[in-house]
Amino acid sequence: MAPLEDQMSDGRKNAVLEDLLAGGGLSIAGSTVDLQGADPVLPTRFKIGDAAAASIAAIGIMTNKIWMLRGGSSQRMSVDMRHVGAALRGGNNLTPNGAPPARLWHAVS
Repeated sequence: MAPLEDQMSDGRKNAVLEDLLAGGGLSIAGSTVDLQGADPVLPTRFKIGDAAAASIAAIGIMTNKIWMLRGGSSQRMSVDMRHVGAALRGGNNLTPNGAPPARLWHAVS
């Protein structure tokens, strides 16, 4: 699976999402999805923004399909990778009982 930023140039912007849905026997047909932005969204060598944005969009597609089965009209969805990156880092802002959480990883890892 190629990174989303590489796919934008050849017109296959939703290929990551289509691959994810195909793995579950589903398709993007009947849904309008706009994936905005490109990796890297976080300082890592892994293209986690692509996977996270595709996962969030897949949830939206399935919710849209349920909505349509209940008689609603198809909805347009948009996923911004900058917002996905913020959501992935959201746990860093938690303060249980007013104190910062313990480190999950050793500083060397």
